[in-house]
Amino acid sequence: MAELLFERAQHPRADHQDGHLDELMATVIDRYGTGPVRTVIHRVLVDSMPYRTATHDLEVRNIDGVRIGTTAGQFLDELNEQSEG
Repeated sequence: MAELLFERAQHPRADHQDGHLDELMATVIDRYGTGPVRTVIHRVLVDSMPYRTATHDLEVRNIDGVRIGTTAGQFLDELNEQSEG
């Protein structure tokens, strides 16, 4: 999941309805690096932590934790839809 998010941040989808999320993640990754972003994704998707709590001890702003968690969840839903179809 994290690798997909990083890939889309490097190459935002210009022709996709969620392309703005790719660009948003590019900004967040530039700000914090991949390590903290990967940790937030793991905490949200695997450990089921709330988005804001997932930023604890990472020097990541709470609002960016919400952005990371929301985007990761959206991408996961998209992957699930593709695998079902």
